Formats: sequence, C-alpha cells, structure tokens
Amino acid sequence: MAVNNETEDLQNQQPWFYAVSPRPDVYRVALTACLLLLLAGGTAHILFGRSDDECQALGYDDAYISYRYAHNLFRGNGLVFNPGERVEGYSNFSYTLLVSLAFLFTHDVGVYYFSAFLNLLLAGAALVVFAAFVRKRLGNGLAIAGALLFAACLPVWAAVGSGLETCLVLLIYISIYVVTETLAQGEDRQQLVALCALSTLSLLSRADGFLMPGAAIVYLLLKRRNRAALACAITLGASGLIYEVWRYHYYGALLPNTYYIRVTGSLAWRAWPALRQLGWITLHEGLFPYLLVFLLLSLELAGRWWRNRRLDPALLGFDLFLGACWIAYWFFIGGDYVGERFLLILFPLGIFGLLKIAGTDAKPRAIILVVGLAMLAEILPPRLTDSRFQLTRHRYDCWLATGEFLRIHYPGKSIAVSALGKIPFLLDSSTVDMHGLIDPVIAHAPAASREFNPGHVKFNTERTLSKRPDLLVGSIDPDTLDMLPDLGRPKYEGAGYHLRDLVYAGFRPPREAILSTRDMPEEAIHHLMEKGYTWAILSRE
Repeated sequence: MAVNNETEDLQNQQPWFYAVSPRPDVYRVALTACLLLLLAGGTAHILFGRSDDECQALGYDDAYISYRYAHNLFRGNGLVFNPGERVEGYSNFSYTLLVSLAFLFTHDVGVYYFSAFLNLLLAGAALVVFAAFVRKRLGNGLAIAGALLFAACLPVWAAVGSGLETCLVLLIYISIYVVTETLAQGEDRQQLVALCALSTLSLLSRADGFLMPGAAIVYLLLKRRNRAALACAITLGASGLIYEVWRYHYYGALLPNTYYIRVTGSLAWRAWPALRQLGWITLHEGLFPYLLVFLLLSLELAGRWWRNRRLDPALLGFDLFLGACWIAYWFFIGGDYVGERFLLILFPLGIFGLLKIAGTDAKPRAIILVVGLAMLAEILPPRLTDSRFQLTRHRYDCWLATGEFLRIHYPGKSIAVSALGKIPFLLDSSTVDMHGLIDPVIAHAPAASREFNPGHVKFNTERTLSKRPDLLVGSIDPDTLDMLPDLGRPKYEGAGYHLRDLVYAGFRPPREAILSTRDMPEEAIHHLMEKGYTWAILSRE
C-alpha cells in the first residue's frame, strides 16, 4: 500500500504531458511516419528540386568542388583540385573522403546522386537522434510533435539535395548537443566518450567544426562539469594538433584556403550583409518561430537575472547558449551565399525550446495549436517565396551543360572559371579559379570588391590572365560584354580572348542551350543575351 502511494506521488510530480503521452507503440508508428515524411521530402528535392539559382539543378556548385577533390584522391593524384597543386580549397575533409567511395561504381553526375542519398540517410539519423532526446526530456507526445516539425523543415530537405556536407554536420551537431545536455545533468562515462569522439568528427567535418565542441566545453564549464570539459578539451586539442600537423605537411598552411577567401575585411563590413541575410532567412525560410523562441527564453533569463541580481548557470540551457553562439558566428563570417546551411542547427534547437515552453503548463489543444502554427510558419514562406521548393521535372543546369559542352568541343583545354564546381568537375583539364579558392596568392590578398559577398570578394584578373588558360568561362554583361567579376572587354581582348559561345542561363532552355557566336554580328549577340544567354565561353586565339 505504501508502495502504491509512493508511485502515485511520483506521478503527481511529473508534468501533465507524461500522463497523456501516447503509448510507446504509438510513438514508434508516429516516428516512422515522420521519418517517411522527411525521406519523401528529401527525395523529392533530389529528383525535382533546384538550388537557389534558377538555372541550377542537381545540387550546389560548391558540392562539385569536393567531388573533384574526391575524384583526384580516388585516381591516386592526392587530395588536390589540380594534380600537382596542393591547395586546400575544400572545407569538408571527412565528407570528401566519404564521397570518394562513389567512384567505385559511378562517375559524373552519378556522384551527386550518391552524395544526395547519403545525405538522406544522415538527415534521417539526425531526426531519430533528436526525437529520442525530446522523448527522454519531454515525453512521447512532445517527441512526436518535435519529430514532425523537424521532418517538415524544408531547409533540411534542401540540405539533402544540396550535395554538400550539411546533413553530416547537422547529425554531428545534434549529437553533440544531446550528449552535452546529458553530461550537464551528471557525469556519465559513456556519454563523455561519445562527446570526445563526436568532437573529433566535428573537427574533421568542416573547417569551422571546432566551434561546436568548443561551445560544448564552455557550456560544461558554466555547468561546473569541469572533468567532462577538460576531457573534451584535451581530445579536441590533441586531434586538432594532429590534423594541423598533417595539414601543414600536406598543404603548407595552417588554415584552409577557404578561410582566407571567406573571412576578410572588417567585422562591420561583414556584419551588415549578414544582418540582411538573416532577416531574409527568418522571414522566408521558416526560422521566424524559432528566433522568437530564443528571444522569449532570453527575456525570461534576463528577467530572472534582474530579480535576483545574479545569473544562475543552472537556468541556462544549451539550446539558448548554442543559439546565441551560432548567431554571433553568423555575423562574424558575414553570412553565407548558399542560404541557411550554417544556421540549420537553429531549427532543432528552436523546436526543442518551443516544445519546452509549450509543455510547461499548456493544455493539449493549446500545444496542438502552437505546433500547427509553427508548421505553417516553417512550410508556407519557403514554399511560396523560395525557388528551391518549386519542384519541377525540368532539370536543366547551365553549368553542367557547359562542362559537358567543353568536354566534347574543347577537349583537354585549360580553363579559368568563376564557378569552380560543376564545370571543372566534368573536365580533366587544369583549372584556374578567378576568385582564388585554389590560388593562395589571390586568397591571401585583400578583398578586391567594394561590396561584401561571402566567398566572392577576391579576384585578380592580371594574375588570372598571366596563367594563360585556353578558355575563360563565366557570366558576361549583356551591355558591355565585360566578364564578371572584373574582366573588362578591352582587357580580355587585349590578352587575345574572344567570345566564342553563349550558354543559356535561364530556367527552361530553348532547343539549343549553347550557341556559337563565331560568325555572329554583335547586334545578334546582344539580342541573344537579352533572351537569357548570359554565360560565355571565351577562347584564346
């Protein structure tokens, strides 16, 4: 009888949502349905989605930079873009190694499908890890709501179809978040080992991969879990040292070339574009409800500090701490030119914060209403305003079409290009990057552009022309015939280059997407450009 009374008392102390929480078998069915929704959305984006550029399909251009590094590694040329030139122009070491396995059984755009379906599995794993954490903290019912919000997150679908390492990074970051929150509650040897292993994986996953475990270390120190923080710091430092020794030995630099390309100029110069882009992502990519959650949690924390005149670390959750760190990092790097990929971790963090607030004292109908509104805010804005989610069977990609055209009509010709991914990936020829991603001289130089555009503010046309590539390939101004970023017509014609072909850069190409301009009068060339032929191939006579 006493045992029954103790059981009743324990149940009375639990939050109400544990009492109304669905049975485990219902939870498993619901989680499976959410997983299927995510897999369906990701697959649809692989097969019918587009990148944020209307003339791009089959993933982002940057993904193909890693594919070319992976291809050269597979062929025995080393982890290089051009054989014999050791420059670290990728930013995703572990993912590049994974993609190199694709060349065992496929090639060309088949590599994209390999990486995209790999991303699909990684996104599914991230959903399972996140749902398990929410279930442990908030019960079956709210875990189902969290899994549904995660599965319906369209930016995650876009990350699957991007061909980039984003889904791998998201899985690692969510795992670190879950393990760190568990360690903050008490010492656990298995969780500590997992955190140390995940910290090393994070370090290898992306050039900024040290930031997530670094934030976990600081948070554990705030929670006075000093032993766990020290163990993680030692692991991160040791693995980082080994990685840096290898990097310096192999590439002759302590930082990847991607760092010098991206982080340049003053913080103020980078911060304003980052703010504008964050505003766009908030309003148009479904981030608004979760930034609102971070704001409410911050106000609650500030209110408690004001009343008590001290900040109790026990009140600080890793979701709020990590969200603040990541937004600060966003401003430091000046945003990103491929959308919200660096902010993707904010979605699961915001979802958990939303459920935590809703589950405090709200009733089931209120929670259903809140989750429904959050889903609408997630889905409708990107679906209505983002071209990536205008699904279509038309899979024209002007850069892949250009690469295929060059492989047939200009075999073996060296090229200089302003888009380093898809076009060079389809070619075996030597490549010069106009923006310096694989050129340390341009990368280490000051920014040449007056306007900040992440990763695209450095160029040196004199250096590009001095390498005397056979072809110049890039966007061209319809009025002046100047080639972007800063290659004026007098300059390239003075170096012996002349316009030879135009590529259609729109959504639906006409019958012939690439037209020769060799015997075409200039008036006809301008007319073609007005119709969307704004990508040019210049040949050196």
